[in-house]
Amino acid sequence: MISSPPFSGIDPEHWRNSAWIIAGDTLPRLVSDPGRGIVRLMVDGGNCLKADHTRRGAIDCAGLDPADLQALAAAHDAAAAVAFAADLPERLVRRAADGLRPAMNLAAQAGVFDAAIRAELGDGIRVWPEVKPPPAKFGPLNLAIKTALPAGELLVAVVYSEDGSVRDSSGAPIVTSGILRFSSRPSLDLCATTAALAGLSVRDWRTDWQKVNDAARQTFGKIFVAAHLPDAVLPELFAADRAGRGPAALLDLHHRGRIVIDPFPLRLKMLLKVGKLF
Repeated sequence: MISSPPFSGIDPEHWRNSAWIIAGDTLPRLVSDPGRGIVRLMVDGGNCLKADHTRRGAIDCAGLDPADLQALAAAHDAAAAVAFAADLPERLVRRAADGLRPAMNLAAQAGVFDAAIRAELGDGIRVWPEVKPPPAKFGPLNLAIKTALPAGELLVAVVYSEDGSVRDSSGAPIVTSGILRFSSRPSLDLCATTAALAGLSVRDWRTDWQKVNDAARQTFGKIFVAAHLPDAVLPELFAADRAGRGPAALLDLHHRGRIVIDPFPLRLKMLLKVGKLF
């Protein structure tokens, strides 16, 4: 686990999976001909640890050269390729922790973490063709969080492996997770994963999500909102978000029982109904 305030009990496997998921959704939005899909790799030095094509599935790492992303993309008829260093989570926490200061508000903290990610481009994160992430705008973030989330209460989000094929460092079928808490400034004063919850045992998310909530309360305090969802719904959510229907899709999946949001405060329900998360 990685711990360096405000980061506590970070399971690196969760953050590696998050990078994998985000790349599969974000990178196609930044390249031409996104319908061809992209190649994703996790690398350790010059060695490929895992690879896939977002349209065609797993790619055998044997004999694969992670150094030439352009050739890899061409060989697999992909619009782009991205490679992540296996130690990217540790790198990001070190960079962010070095830049964070006690007096920072949330927008300033977000700027530090965004700078940490951008500093890894070309090293811990390599992309072909070279893309420039759009400028980050964190100005409204303080007001949004202060308005939507009460200080000192938790925001919990957990993505589970529905078929059990993905396991985290503890062996649980958890793809990724986040446990966040904000101060009244507002600023982020806690960023954790389920690895920080001692004694947690998850086998089937449909019943064990309540164990996650109970453990989070016992460890960190009151939960304001908690979302539990299987990885199988992510493509539907991402497609809806690209079409501008993200909030509506979230409510629909919750209504159909495909995801669990509990507790689910009324103010967040209303924001989602009018098409806004904040």
